[in-house]
Amino acid sequence: MNTWLGVVYGYKGLLLLLGIFLAYETKSISTEKINDHRAVGMAIYNVSVLCMITAPVTMILSSQQDASFAFASLAIVFSVYITLVVLFVPKMRRLITRGEWQSDTQETMKTQGSSTNNNDEEKSRQLERENKELQKIIQELCYAVMWLRCTIGTSLSTDSRQFLRTYSFFVSIVLQC
Repeated sequence: MNTWLGVVYGYKGLLLLLGIFLAYETKSISTEKINDHRAVGMAIYNVSVLCMITAPVTMILSSQQDASFAFASLAIVFSVYITLVVLFVPKMRRLITRGEWQSDTQETMKTQGSSTNNNDEEKSRQLERENKELQKIIQELCYAVMWLRCTIGTSLSTDSRQFLRTYSFFVSIVLQC
């Protein structure tokens, strides 16, 4: 039975370490509405401390099953209560003090999955504006090239056929641009 408890306690300890690692890795999120790394880290810390206290006490009280069960149950309830308080009281306080009720939750629901999409949309709009500006510049340059070729062609030859050939050539260039 002691090996089984050792395996279970080891597994749960690894899960707690994984939770601490994930809370540490998500600390770089800059959005205030979903930035919970401190609260999650504190909740995991509280749970791990209570587990370190509860596990040895329940092993000592194993001969008295009622006391062992009562202590473990109270530790679990206390742990859950502390976790809920640590996670949700700061959010509720922020909602009450800032007056962000339903509109805030709607914005959060919209932006949680699309925080990177907003950056992508902004970049896309900027690229579209630059593309339109560059297309205008290219069109102006094509007209300038057409005008220059037309002027050069008319000054070199006064023949109307040559002028029409040059003009049609420039029109085809403009259509290609």
